[in-house]
Amino acid sequence: MKKSRLLRNVMGWLAAVVILATVVQPLLFDRIVLAEQQTLRVVMDDNYPPYIFRDAEGQLGGILVDQWVLWQKKTGVRVELTAKNWADAQREMAEGKHDVIDTIFRNPERDKLYDFTKPYAKLDAVIFFNKNLPGISDLASLRGFNVGVKQGGHSTTVLKQAGISGIVEYPSYESMVLAARDRNLLIFIMEKPPGLYFLYKHGLTDQLRISEPLYSGEFRRAVTKGDLATLKLVEDGFAKISSSEKDAINRKWFGDAPGKTTVDYKVFIGGLGLAVVVAFLLVGWNWTLRSRVRRKTAALAASEQKFRELLLNLAIGVIVHDAAGKPVLWNTAALRELGLTEQQLTGSAPLPPGREYITASGGFLTESLHPVQLVLTTGEALREYSMGLRQPGMTDKWFQVDAFPDFDDRGQIEQVVMTFFDVTARWETEQRLTYISFHDALTGVYNRAYFEEELHRLEHRRSGSVAIAIVDVDGLKRVNDTWGHSKGDELLVKAAEILRHAVRTEDVVARIGGDEFAIILKNTAESVVELIFQRLRQALEQEKLKAEELAPLSLSFGYAFASKPDISAVELFKTADNRMYQAKAQRYAERKKES
Repeated sequence: MKKSRLLRNVMGWLAAVVILATVVQPLLFDRIVLAEQQTLRVVMDDNYPPYIFRDAEGQLGGILVDQWVLWQKKTGVRVELTAKNWADAQREMAEGKHDVIDTIFRNPERDKLYDFTKPYAKLDAVIFFNKNLPGISDLASLRGFNVGVKQGGHSTTVLKQAGISGIVEYPSYESMVLAARDRNLLIFIMEKPPGLYFLYKHGLTDQLRISEPLYSGEFRRAVTKGDLATLKLVEDGFAKISSSEKDAINRKWFGDAPGKTTVDYKVFIGGLGLAVVVAFLLVGWNWTLRSRVRRKTAALAASEQKFRELLLNLAIGVIVHDAAGKPVLWNTAALRELGLTEQQLTGSAPLPPGREYITASGGFLTESLHPVQLVLTTGEALREYSMGLRQPGMTDKWFQVDAFPDFDDRGQIEQVVMTFFDVTARWETEQRLTYISFHDALTGVYNRAYFEEELHRLEHRRSGSVAIAIVDVDGLKRVNDTWGHSKGDELLVKAAEILRHAVRTEDVVARIGGDEFAIILKNTAESVVELIFQRLRQALEQEKLKAEELAPLSLSFGYAFASKPDISAVELFKTADNRMYQAKAQRYAERKKES
């Protein structure tokens, strides 16, 4: 009996061993093999405290490090954690160097690249701005300013969608805060938790202000689009981490909320306030006066600092000149637009050496025509002044300039502030439109509209001589009918070319009809006018000698001259037109007689 019972017990133990060997052992074996053979490569930002950051020794720490360590324990899958500059992290993920990217916001552009987990943290993005910079509250208030963002971050997309152009990218959040500390950046966008962390770290809490949230983002983890197996592995692993375990990690890095001490603080603040009141009552009148002076001085200094910081961060060029016209203060945009260094601009005249400035008409801009000098001379503001910059080997660059004076207590100009921005594209478009509206499309000389404007101006002249000539292309209709309009167009182009070469550069040559041209010659003697038309006759004779075509160029012309404004321009035009027709009739009669 005892032997039978012993035998049954032995058989039971053997069965249990068999079950363990066939069921539990493979599970343990698979887990060991999974841990040895599978490694999950995770990449994230390295500059997002308290979620992830590097300590003084460069070691990674933060909420996400602890969470992934716990995930590894829960799954048995080894985690290879990499943290680096956010732009590099995204690039390496795109290159397939990592399986999972963490600390990422979801947006439509990224939906094309990734599949996302559920969000695990909600973060508000806010505007951080210098305390001396009022009026910063939303995206619209950022127009005209340089705004710092993290390279590759979601804020760049938000700003571009809002039409903000002054975007300045920084490699990390901390680099933006350091730029703000050094007064190289007045405004930047950052999520609130890392922003506050870096402000406290670098002692800037009293220098910067924070707006209401611009938008809210959610931290997620993501895998390459279509990699659903890895996505499930990640989500299942974090589902195994209990709420209490997550809370313990958060308390470690965020800290516990302090106990309620409101009543004690009220008593303390009340007592302190009473002491302050008593102290003020005991202070004498002399101290009060000195305090007021100090406050006024501090307010003045703050106002000056505010003006300086606004100037330095404007996207348009700004240069402040002293009463002698020399630059004393400028911003980065001014140096960039003019292609100058600080050394080149320091102590120079309004026109720094090594640059050629031009007027709207294309002439050389002298110092007396510089916007600053005009303001110093007239004492009045200058608005929408056009000025060009010409550099060897480069196309002309055009600016729209505003300049206004700043007066001292005696009413004397203390300084002149000049602002300017690049309008080259608009200027070139306007010039092309002006050219088209005043030039003949076929020949390139002026058209009838321009000629009539010039004629109107001459009608109101008060001095100076003027000559007007009318020139007709002989037989153009016959050429068009016989050889076609293309041959006639060739004659018109050739006529315009000969007329341009015969007159002076300052004279006006215009096509005023199908076969008719007009010439205006101002401020010249009648003998010079006769020489010009003698040169024109010679050019026509030479053209006939070398012409091989069936239709040589022939011109009939007449001109009228007035040494004084006692003869109107309209009368001169009529006289020249009549003389042209007389010359044409005489030539026709001579040809008919010869035939």
